Amino acid sequence: MRKIIFTTSIGFLPILLLLLSSANTFSQQWTFAAGFGTNTTVAEAAQAVCTDASGNLYATGKFNTSINFGGSSSPLTANAAGTKTDGFVAKFNSSGICQWAIRFGGAAADGGGFGIVTDGTSVYVTGSSQFPSTVGATAVTTVGGSTDGIVFSLNASTGATNWAKAFGGIGTTDRGQAA
Repeated sequence: MRKIIFTTSIGFLPILLLLLSSANTFSQQWTFAAGFGTNTTVAEAAQAVCTDASGNLYATGKFNTSINFGGSSSPLTANAAGTKTDGFVAKFNSSGICQWAIRFGGAAADGGGFGIVTDGTSVYVTGSSQFPSTVGATAVTTVGGSTDGIVFSLNASTGATNWAKAFGGIGTTDRGQAA
C-alpha cells in the first residue's frame, strides 16, 4: 500500500493533515483529513511527518499559544513566559485520532521540529529550540547559543521522553533539519 501525506499551514490558518492510501496507482482512498490549531498571529505548522508499519502518523512542528489535537491528548500550552511559540510532536492512529501530543521549547520563539522518523518503538525528532528548554518534562541544557539544535527520542506508545540532547555552537541559528 502506498501512502501519501500532505501537511499545510497557509498564512495564519490551522494545520491540516491528510493521509491518502492507495492499493495501486489509479485508485486512492481518503484515510483521514483533520485540521488543528487556532487562527493566531503566528502560524501553526506541521513541518515534518512520518508513518509506522501499523499506519500511525507522527507529526512535528510548531504552534503559538495553544493547540488541541483532540482524541485522548490534552491541549498543549506554550511557555507563557516568552513569545508563546513552541514545538510539538503528535501521534495519530490510522483513523486520524490523536493518541498523544507533547510540547517542547523554551521561553523565546522556538523553531519547532523539522525532522521525524520512527521505528515503531521510538520516535526520533530534530529541530531547534531556545534555551533553557524542555522536551515534555525533561530539561535540556544549551551547548552554547541561545538557539541550539535539538534531537530527542520519545516512546512511540506513550510519548514519554527517552532522551534529549542539544547541539550547536555559540550562534543563534543552529537547528536539525532531517532525521
